[in-house]
Amino acid sequence: MLELVWALNPLSSFRWRRWDDDWVVFDAGSGSTHQVDALTAVTLMCLECGPSDLSNLEEQIAEELELPRGEKLSRVLRGVIERVHALGLIEPITQ
Repeated sequence: MLELVWALNPLSSFRWRRWDDDWVVFDAGSGSTHQVDALTAVTLMCLECGPSDLSNLEEQIAEELELPRGEKLSRVLRGVIERVHALGLIEPITQ
């Protein structure tokens, strides 16, 4: 079975602000503002660079945030993906 590839919603356009460990992202496409943690922020920033599957996202996030790869990070990342997908910020794509 092929792993899903995730991409930003084509209508999304992000504006970022950061204060210490707090991130806020304004989505100009929807007019919504979201307060997010560092893991969610880095996930969305990675997807701003282009579509990616979970394995590649995990690798990028682990490097950026200096986190160990493994089941815990995978599980947390899947939760992040579910939340931002439910918000309409990302969507699965076919390749």
